Amino acid sequence: MVEENGLEWVPGSHQRWDTEEELNVRLELCGHRHQECLDSGLEIPLGAGDLLVFSANLIHRGLYGKHRMALDILFFSGAMRKR
Repeated sequence: MVEENGLEWVPGSHQRWDTEEELNVRLELCGHRHQECLDSGLEIPLGAGDLLVFSANLIHRGLYGKHRMALDILFFSGAMRKR
């Protein structure tokens, strides 16, 4: 595997509603585009062999540009199913 640009994520966004900026960028409202960096976003570069585990319920996006060679695995709990 190789080094790559990694991920941008917004800490704590899985526990609250979007800010006005986050909503406008995510939905491309008011002249914004979805690829814009967010003021509240943090970038996490990944090196060869790195493993990143996070909640997909938070605002996040992959940062492309290098030869991205990532294996993405989505895990979820079935706790929300009807019984």
